[in-house]
Amino acid sequence: MIVLEPFSLYAESKKRPVPTHLMRSRGIAEWDNHGGLGALGGPPEEIGHKVAAALVGTFLGILLCYGLLGPMASKMGKVADEKGHFYHVVRVAVISFLKGTSPLVAIEFARRAVPGHVRPSFQELENSCKGKGAPAAEAAEAPAAPAAA
Repeated sequence: MIVLEPFSLYAESKKRPVPTHLMRSRGIAEWDNHGGLGALGGPPEEIGHKVAAALVGTFLGILLCYGLLGPMASKMGKVADEKGHFYHVVRVAVISFLKGTSPLVAIEFARRAVPGHVRPSFQELENSCKGKGAPAAEAAEAPAAPAAA
């Protein structure tokens, strides 16, 4: 029967230090220095506390990564993409105007560069450019008239 024993117990039995290149990572070496692997030969209560602490740390890390940091990073990525789309639309409009197209055609090129879920229709853009949609927008933004007493 083969008995696997931790490095620290092996080192104690051979009366030599454990070479650090045998450890998988620095974290294991640090854990061994603080009594982590040395607790394997101790009482079951001490081993249970060490295993419980390792499980709590693992599950806490998973919870934080998938429940907090992942969604936060996703939201930050979407915000950055939205800003990038805005600058792309402005760039398309300016470059098309600089190439000599008329302002209305440059605006149409920019409209086509707008992402589909927020892109205005051709008719909405045409009405807005010709001033037909402006009075309705101004009426919506105007403050309400004071009520008569």
